[in-house]
Order: sequence, then structure tokens, then C-alpha cells
Amino acid sequence: MSEKLNFAPAEKRCIWMDAGVVSFKLCNNNFNCLTCNFDKGMYKKAQDEGSGKVAVKPDKAPTESWVQKFLALPASQRKCRYMLNGAVPFKICPNAFQCGECTFDQMMQDRIPATSVPRLVDPPLVAGFTQPEGYYYHRGHTWAVTEFGGRVRVGLDDFAQRLVGDLDEIQLPKLGQKVSPGAPGMALKRKKQEVPVLAPIDGVITHINNAVTAHPDLINKGPYEEGWLFIVEPAALKNDLKGMLFGPEAKQWLSEEKDRLVQQIQTDIGPTALDGGLPGHDFTGTLRKKKWAAFVKRFLLT
Repeated sequence: MSEKLNFAPAEKRCIWMDAGVVSFKLCNNNFNCLTCNFDKGMYKKAQDEGSGKVAVKPDKAPTESWVQKFLALPASQRKCRYMLNGAVPFKICPNAFQCGECTFDQMMQDRIPATSVPRLVDPPLVAGFTQPEGYYYHRGHTWAVTEFGGRVRVGLDDFAQRLVGDLDEIQLPKLGQKVSPGAPGMALKRKKQEVPVLAPIDGVITHINNAVTAHPDLINKGPYEEGWLFIVEPAALKNDLKGMLFGPEAKQWLSEEKDRLVQQIQTDIGPTALDGGLPGHDFTGTLRKKKWAAFVKRFLLT
């Protein structure tokens, strides 16, 4: 005699099921759609059918995304994901589950700590710059380190924080936004000038460091700790890491960058900006407006 199946309670129903796109699917990812493989697969199916890449069976209608279905639901059924996972007693979603554009979602993310930031004890110096081991480095002077669960934390390296000096503003991508390696993923502002920074990893933003947007000097105080920028759910991590620098290769590259920087300082700023052959803090502060942006871009957009 077969036993009855013990299904999860109704509040564990997947969004795709609640929207009526699939007949049965329970959520096993705590309603974090940004990092859900099932959600990614269903979106791809809907896009492929919509573009004609995949044929639709004659007896079936084309797959719609749950967002399309969600918009047609009455308000009582548009429950916020924080209500679904029990974080708040009641909240109706006003934004078609576009969490990356939702101020309430951002507020909740601020309350939920990201995975703990690693504490560095006497990290090694390479050519006078701090360069922790076990990190991957992009030639645009960002770093990436893999963390529990496969997510990747991203920040600016020590070379970059000394290069840009005291910033007026840091613009980070939004939650849910896609970033691609080699494409602008954020921006640094100073003296009404803006410099884009290249993202090192392909994926979706799952956390941003709001503390660093409120206090840009955190980058200068701890670029590998409190000054981290955002966390990515990677789309092609293995491939992306192949294109980054690691270990001895990263050390050699940083030494070459230091030599290039010293030469550029002597040409554009003058030898007085150097302290014992190394640039001090905020040595680009003497550059005005467009000259600051042009100087920084030589190193961050390579």
C-alpha cells in the first residue's frame, strides 16, 4: 500500500506555480528568485519560445514568464517574497517581483547581513601594494574572491584605492542587475568627473555594500574588507576566472603596474607626488577635473 505524499505547506509554493504557469512546483530556495536555477531555466524557455528559437507544441500555448502572469493577479495574491518566507507578517508586492528595483527589498537586504567579510592578518605586499593571496585580480584593478555557496565578492584593489584617492561618490549596480566582465559595472566620482570601473565577473548582483556608498572612504580604509563593493551570483565562473590573474601571475602584473604608475606620475604630476618611489595616499588630488579622470582611466579601463 502506497504512502501518502507529505507536501510542503501552501506558502512554499513556487512563484511559477502561484502564477499558474506550471501545475506544481515547490520553492527550495527561500524565494530568492535571483539565484534559482529553475527560475533561470523557465525564463530562458519563455524567451526561446517567444523568439521562435524553440517550437511550441500545437496543443500547448507559449510559455509566459511568471512576471507576465503575476501582473494579472489580484492584489491579494501578489504576496511579497518576504511575506512568503516569513520575514514579515504581511506585505503585498507592488512591483511585479522586480526585486532589484524595489526600495522595500533593498531595505530588507540592508537588514540581512551578507556572508562575513574575511579578516586579513598581515596580507603580503607586492611592489608596495597590499595583495591578499587566494584572490583573483582583474586588469581593471578589481578583485574577486569566491565564497560559500559559489557566490563571488568583488571590490577595488589597494592600487586602485590609492589611484583614485578621496572619492565624492560611488555608484554601484542595483540588486538583480546583470554585469559582464570587461563592461562598465560601476562608477567612481570626484570633482564632478566620473570614471567607469569594469566588472570582473559575469552574473547577477545579489548584495551591494550600502555602507560604502554612504561612506566612500571605506574603500581607502579597507579595500579588501569593509570597502568591498558587491556580491555576484556568477553565470560562468570557471570561464571568468581563467581570464583573471592569480598567484605569481598577479604579483608580476602588479609589479609592472607599479612601474607604469611611477612613470605616469613623473610625467603628469611630478616627482614630488612620490614618496620613496611609491605613491602616497591621494596623490591624484592635485589633478583638476578632467585630468584626474584621464589619469585614472589609463589604469582602470585597460
